Amino acid sequence: DAEAVQIVTIHKSKGLEYDVVFCPGLWATRRCADDESVLVHLEDSSIVFDHGSPERSDRGRLAKAEELAEDLRLLYVAITRARLRCYVAWGAVCNSRTKIHAGHTALGFLLRSPSITGSPIELAETVPDIFDATLDRFVEPLRELIDASGGAMTMETLARGAERAVPWVGRGESRVHPVCRTDLPSDESLRSWRVASFTSLTAGRHVEDARDMADIASAQAPSAVVADRTDIRSFPAGRLPGIALHELFERVEFDAPSSDVRTLAAEILQRTRLADHDERITAVVTMTERVLEATLPATNFALREVPRARTLREWQFHLPLGEVRQSKFADVFASHGGGVARRYAPALRRLPSERSSGFLTGVVDLAFERDGRWYVLDWKSNRLGVEPTSYEADSLEREMFANHYVLQYHLYLVALHRFLRFRLKDYNYEQHIGGVWYAFLRGIDGSDRGWFHDRPPRTLIDALDALMEEAADVVLQDGRR
Repeated sequence: DAEAVQIVTIHKSKGLEYDVVFCPGLWATRRCADDESVLVHLEDSSIVFDHGSPERSDRGRLAKAEELAEDLRLLYVAITRARLRCYVAWGAVCNSRTKIHAGHTALGFLLRSPSITGSPIELAETVPDIFDATLDRFVEPLRELIDASGGAMTMETLARGAERAVPWVGRGESRVHPVCRTDLPSDESLRSWRVASFTSLTAGRHVEDARDMADIASAQAPSAVVADRTDIRSFPAGRLPGIALHELFERVEFDAPSSDVRTLAAEILQRTRLADHDERITAVVTMTERVLEATLPATNFALREVPRARTLREWQFHLPLGEVRQSKFADVFASHGGGVARRYAPALRRLPSERSSGFLTGVVDLAFERDGRWYVLDWKSNRLGVEPTSYEADSLEREMFANHYVLQYHLYLVALHRFLRFRLKDYNYEQHIGGVWYAFLRGIDGSDRGWFHDRPPRTLIDALDALMEEAADVVLQDGRR
């Protein structure tokens, strides 16, 4: 699916990236009809649904301006999804039934002359009229934009379609000379309430995908390779291998015999085209059994002893999140954290100061219960090196800090904390939370190598919980939201 052509709505594409993007319909839009009921936001922050009051005419003008504002936000999302190339179709196109044309669109608004000014309501009415009256020159702003792009943009005129199509010629002579606008709205000004992920907090951009499976080779890892193809450290690194190993641990029965583990591993690796030799399947099976049989650090049990009924696999959560910046998280880590959190706080302060509000979503690889205590476990296929020492405690902590996994598992524990608080009678963090492990699969060898373990103090989890709950209250009390 990752390699297939995808047809998605602009809303669904928010926060995602694609190598090449086609936007074939930005010349089209709709506006509320004069006799249509409208929903508008007034200056006193109240919301009115008007279906025929004496103020319907004025509110209809406001509704059209609000529709244009929403179209501008969608346009920004659409044309910023591409990594390599974005194709945009544009032209003097008019809907013969509604008479709504390209000048009514967000792209038409952005390409207006800078001399056209006014309030949002006035602009929503003026820009389409001027576009209609200057059809003989609607291409000129595009040429100016292309000439100023330094070769980053080109334009191709498509051949005319069916012979029956009648070109739209507008209604009047040119009244202004249109030029491309340069005062484009900023990302911050177009940002609204949204569903964000852990990656949104650490990447400095909105990412809605809740799962974190893009495990990669560490920038610190040496370039040498392991010659033994049955060694898991020779397994490829990257997004696809990470997804395959996550799927294996999501589906495998922890107490399954070796033959069943091999059957499942072979099916997944062959489907993902990673099983180019039998030794690679052997490497994955050996690693899987070693992980399941290992006694988890700071406990006296192994995963093989945990029945599926006591596990939550790929457990998704949504947490209310108000306008919280990473610097606020860093303050809480420094004030209330244990040793790991305090050492990590400076790295958290170096993140881009991204403002987030709405809901925070995430997917925990594994949450499970053993002897009345709950644990979080995350699978990591990151390649840190070819030597066993590359997966000892100091190396793992550097990797946890560099990729901000420390922030990630604290958010996971807040989610589990809330989940259990509403489901367990007499819930108590000290009694019911056992901690978190990050399993760096390439380094687990029967010793403590490859395992990162932490159990944050209750004061830190309570402080994070309170911070997010307090911020969420602000959102819920804001009438505009």
